[in-house]
Amino acid sequence: MADDDRSRRLDRPGVGPQYWVFGNDFDWRTFDFDHDMDAIDDELAARLNANTADLEEFKSHGGKLILTHGFADPRLPTLNTIDYYERLIASQTREGRHDERERTEALRRTQDFARLFLFPGVSHCGGGAGPGTLEGDTIPLSGGHFTITRVALDPLVQWVEQGVPPDQMTAYKVATTGATLFSRPVCPYPALPRYSGVGDPTKASSFICVADRDHDDNQSPAPKYLDDGDNYPIVPITPTDNRDHVHDHDHP
Repeated sequence: MADDDRSRRLDRPGVGPQYWVFGNDFDWRTFDFDHDMDAIDDELAARLNANTADLEEFKSHGGKLILTHGFADPRLPTLNTIDYYERLIASQTREGRHDERERTEALRRTQDFARLFLFPGVSHCGGGAGPGTLEGDTIPLSGGHFTITRVALDPLVQWVEQGVPPDQMTAYKVATTGATLFSRPVCPYPALPRYSGVGDPTKASSFICVADRDHDDNQSPAPKYLDDGDNYPIVPITPTDNRDHVHDHDHP
């Protein structure tokens, strides 16, 4: 995108929460992250932030959740979504149990109602070099068309209505003509697709989902950016972590 095009998009009044706080005269060139971000959070955090990993009410009603994120998202860090899901796993850990066996059980309990699927090579909600849409999809891959959510829709319906959780999904890289360029399985975290060593590497059937045990050193967001106002407590990453990952408020 050319600099003048980018400027016109950022200058467009009303686009983004910064305008909701500072008004239509907001100038992104003068934004001071060290101070203005606090002003946005003070005004909007309690209404817009959704950082709590306490989904017990949702789970108790039989709710099913599929989270999706492109690994090549340039706008929202993929690791933030992984960090949230890790906190969700931590929320399913029994008190006083923090060994590998308990983590495996906590992951199983989490996947009973919530699963995270990461799309290799896919940009923000779709597009990019990776496979991020349905087979034969000719809907434009830009302009706000969230293709990876379309990949997840049918599996979510099947999970909710038939009780069949998605062990993997198949995503496609589609040309503008509608021709399929290649496909890949999309795996439930922490599994990732790996080539089996046999078969056509452009076909999803030549790949298997393998648990990724080489965990990244994912730096968690600062506690202040996990603030949901007075709405919810924030579940810590691990109870043994000596950093202050917990919510600043005292209420349970």
